[in-house]
Amino acid sequence: GLGLPMLEAAAHAKPVLARDLPVFREIAPHGVMFFTADTPQGLGAAIREWRAAGIASGSGAQPRSASDIATELLAVIGDAVAP
Repeated sequence: GLGLPMLEAAAHAKPVLARDLPVFREIAPHGVMFFTADTPQGLGAAIREWRAAGIASGSGAQPRSASDIATELLAVIGDAVAP
């Protein structure tokens, strides 16, 4: 998907551990922890690190408002078309 489960989890103040993909970096709310592992052992290590950091038991990521996202998007578009 487009990262909707990540956004939904953040909207409910749940902690998020997500694969480090550009699309997730683009939409991730503050507080998301990313992992790059591509093996079960690596994922297990990332989960242990996430838990040790206290993120898994914390209040989770903070969602951004639609207005904030639109403002950021307009800034990116403006930068891309500026002379």
